[in-house]
Amino acid sequence: MIWLLVAVVGPWDLYETVFHALIIPAAMVTWRYTIGSRLLEDRFIQLAGMLFLYTAISTHFVGPGSFADDLKITRWSIEAFFSVITLWICVQSAFVRPALWGRLILGMSIIGAGLAFALWDNGRIEGLGALNHPIQGASILIAYLALGVVLLSKATPRWQWRDFLLILLSCTSVASFVFMSESRGPMLAFAIFIFILFPAASATNFKWVVILLLIVLTVTLGVIEWNQGLDTFLSDLVNRADSQRLDIWKGYMLFPPDSLLFGYGASVRPEQMHAAEQFWAPNGYVITHAHNLWLGTYAETGLVGVAFLLAMVSMLVWASITRVCAWHETSALLGIVALVLMLTFTDEHTLVLSMKPIWLLAWLPMILVWQWTRRNDSEDYS
Repeated sequence: MIWLLVAVVGPWDLYETVFHALIIPAAMVTWRYTIGSRLLEDRFIQLAGMLFLYTAISTHFVGPGSFADDLKITRWSIEAFFSVITLWICVQSAFVRPALWGRLILGMSIIGAGLAFALWDNGRIEGLGALNHPIQGASILIAYLALGVVLLSKATPRWQWRDFLLILLSCTSVASFVFMSESRGPMLAFAIFIFILFPAASATNFKWVVILLLIVLTVTLGVIEWNQGLDTFLSDLVNRADSQRLDIWKGYMLFPPDSLLFGYGASVRPEQMHAAEQFWAPNGYVITHAHNLWLGTYAETGLVGVAFLLAMVSMLVWASITRVCAWHETSALLGIVALVLMLTFTDEHTLVLSMKPIWLLAWLPMILVWQWTRRNDSEDYS
């Protein structure tokens, strides 16, 4: 919980330091003395571990990456494995006191967005810590909002007015940040979540949900009008077109790696890909990453990597449908999975990274969904 707070209120170095110096060691002690071998018997942990192992090894045998870059990927893969284990252990406490966790996570989204507003001067809004990028910051706050609402709704199926006010304040704060970030991917993901997935997961609070949606819509339009005017906002969105996303994706699809199975290797840089010389450079595009999790995974780790990613998503969807009895809980879990897919559709490029925003907007929600579906299995919990 401390780490989730530091991620949105402190400098980036502190966010990474807290996780490596405090959270991981504490989780390892918990693993050693209370959970033991049961953790490694978990299917999600096994699948994630195989992805990390494959990525760490394959990058040394394929593609143009340097030996130093290959070693960095190996180090990241090892770090990622322990990070997944750490989140797996820590998330279990969310189901011991879901109301507390839900309220605290919603509070963090409010604090993170509030500090960003306090520091904002002009242009696209950015926050502290992991919120220091408009796209990733907006995505993380949306993930916090979704997790907070789902956990709180689990503990209190019928909202009290205090819970409604907390959710309302979180929704309006996150909505304001998202639309002031001018990031269209998170905007679309937020709109789909708040107007479609959120009502489906909160059907037991239909009256509160309708009131909340009307207020959020009104506040969002007001913030846009105050910030730059609705006409200017819409004009800027149109003028930015697709921000070269389609051309980036076109390069990845038209100029595949030599090995379709194994890709270029996880250490590859965009300028080392075939598309750089034959398509992006001649057209004046400067590419930093795929801006799509599936295409980035395909380019770096090939069809094998895509298969791992597909297996993870399928496992979460299947478990949400078959292992959860209450339909509103199933809707909530599927909504979180859908949200992760939306947030990584126009940004990010891989799940195998050092401690970066992808851990807050993808890994954390996925592990929470998995743990939710397994919470009735006594063998999985200490």
